[in-house]
Amino acid sequence: MPGSVITLKEEIKQWILSHPELKVIVDVGAGSGTYPKYVDWDNWGDDILDRKRFHEWIAIEIFEPYVELFKLKDFYDEILIGDIYDRIDLPPVADLIIFGDILEHLDKDKANYVLHKALKYYKHVIVSIPVDGREG
Repeated sequence: MPGSVITLKEEIKQWILSHPELKVIVDVGAGSGTYPKYVDWDNWGDDILDRKRFHEWIAIEIFEPYVELFKLKDFYDEILIGDIYDRIDLPPVADLIIFGDILEHLDKDKANYVLHKALKYYKHVIVSIPVDGREG
């Protein structure tokens, strides 16, 4: 699914904006680009190409057609194509990694492996997964 429900996005946005030390953010399973759009959108001007961004965004996306379909190059500074399980041992340097509605798509062992590696490589990790149709 390329997009996420907005249930906890406001809390995530406020947390990110309250941590000015966060400069580079990795968005795993970028899909339609929900996080950079939602977190930095209010700070962009009317012309999306003339925006002043507050964060550098790196996408890790398994489904390459989403790059063109959702114009991800407009929202991300770097886009890495591939499975997070295969990429987690070569992590981009960043302050925060977000797993937004993505870990539930991995089997339990792979999800645990990815999460443990993320906790090793990144100072901040945000995990959002749907629980009974809600996000949590």
